Amino acid sequence: MAPQPAAPWNDTLDCGKGRMVYCNQFWFRTKTFEPDGQEDCLYLNLVIPKRRPHSNDKLPVMFWIHGGSFQVNGASVYPIRDQVANFAAQGIAVVTINYRLGILGFFSAGHADFHGNYGLDDQLAALRWVRENAERFGADASRVTVGGESAGAASTSLLAVSPKAQGLFSAAIVRSGSALSPWAVRTASTEINSAYVLSFCKCQYNHTRGMAPTKNCMKQVPFECLRNAWIYLAFSSESESAKSPINQYFMAHTHFAPVNDKYRLEESVVPETAEHMLRHRARMPLLIGVTRGESAQFIAGLIKRYELFDGDGELDLDLFVPESIYSNPRQVQNAVRFKYLNGGYAQALEKTELAQLLVDIITDQNFKAPVAKEAMLYARRNHSVYTYVFDHEAEQLMSRARKHGVLGSGAVHGNDMVYLFNAPTLSDPSIKEFHWSDADRAFSRELVADMVSFVKFRNVSNPKWPQFKPMHTVGMRLAPGHDQTFDFYSNVTQFWHETVRVIEHIDMRPEVVKVLQPCSMCSQPYKTPFYILLVVLLAFMSCSFYVFLQRQKVHQNAKYAVVQELKLLKNVAI
Repeated sequence: MAPQPAAPWNDTLDCGKGRMVYCNQFWFRTKTFEPDGQEDCLYLNLVIPKRRPHSNDKLPVMFWIHGGSFQVNGASVYPIRDQVANFAAQGIAVVTINYRLGILGFFSAGHADFHGNYGLDDQLAALRWVRENAERFGADASRVTVGGESAGAASTSLLAVSPKAQGLFSAAIVRSGSALSPWAVRTASTEINSAYVLSFCKCQYNHTRGMAPTKNCMKQVPFECLRNAWIYLAFSSESESAKSPINQYFMAHTHFAPVNDKYRLEESVVPETAEHMLRHRARMPLLIGVTRGESAQFIAGLIKRYELFDGDGELDLDLFVPESIYSNPRQVQNAVRFKYLNGGYAQALEKTELAQLLVDIITDQNFKAPVAKEAMLYARRNHSVYTYVFDHEAEQLMSRARKHGVLGSGAVHGNDMVYLFNAPTLSDPSIKEFHWSDADRAFSRELVADMVSFVKFRNVSNPKWPQFKPMHTVGMRLAPGHDQTFDFYSNVTQFWHETVRVIEHIDMRPEVVKVLQPCSMCSQPYKTPFYILLVVLLAFMSCSFYVFLQRQKVHQNAKYAVVQELKLLKNVAI
């Protein structure tokens, strides 16, 4: 169901005091997280500076979308006090929003009655509200910047190129996520998981009766049934004995996520693939980046939970390079081993080295490569692009990863949210309050200044920070007192978005592979595709040589015939 506008009111509406409600949360109950929420949740927070009397200056708007795997969190994870101090005090109107999550926000059956992307519809509705009401709160509707982190970044990335968001905002801030991330647009897995929910809650589709009875049934399903179905799917992704082919652990429980909804026709939010939309629809300035060790917290949990080696002693890459995402997965896995292990063996690594190897693989695959690819697609369309890596390791924020042997990985997913919004729970739910040092506060002011400058002027305040260009792929390394430029992961992007794509399309039919069986145990994984190409080349050369011989034979026969004819003529003449 599409989000509905609020009923109008005549007097001042009392929105109450304290924390704004959350939308229903889809997550586990733990000591540090107790899911709550309600279905009546489509609200937003608006924070504006106190205006000078008779001021005609219109405020730029920063519209922020929260992260949480599309399953959890809400606008209230960002403390109002810090929104005021960091942004409103600098002359910016700040909007933070709720949107529907999990099954309620992204359930999809590939059908007009269950079209999915309800959470994205909510975000669009909030953006339209800002456009329609900007003048009433002293803001400029033409100067709206949409930003987000993690799932909020992926949402921003999609909306920035969606035809449904055309004209609603004019700049984007994308932190630690992208529409190109493997977990961002999950059409097939979302529809499979949605079918399971129908079965779990006894609302199976019957083709003889059509979709209407199923839709009516789902309207009557209590929320607890939906949450229990979600928890079952989540446990299936974490079970060592039942590694799910659809809900992989490294996908961070994005069991219900945005989908390609082209069947909605003119109402479609994601009518094409994310890459096609970015390649052809990028239309605004972009500030985009990652933390250096995005996946360190995840790897810490994985090391604790899983056996990482298969029966042959090889690193089990089924956990990270599954067939549900990649065609030709075995050869892609071999390429990953070759790139990240350089032909060596993971078992020979120390625990800390193995942990760093896994951090590199998952961070490159899910964050660095997609983000760098998105930056390139924007730059090729001549838009202003600023890229960065957040590289400050605060001891308190790194403690969980280090506890499990993940050392020196770099700042983890969500660390930058502490310095921008004072929201440590987005990095580690067990941290309720961050212990600020003077250096931390100074670094926070630098990061905020760059964000404020981008929202106001579409550039950054740091004069040493260059624009990212197609032929000058530089980013800024952000750390206290150590800002420096670096190549923004062009080699990582080349591997995951070019080399892997080529490997996926190599023909691995059994009749071709059979010829190469003696090399199936080779330690160098690129030999198999190399020999396939070699066989094809030899076959081509053999055919060419045969054709050459036939032509020579014809040529010789023709020459012989001419000689014989001349002899006959000579005899006649005599």
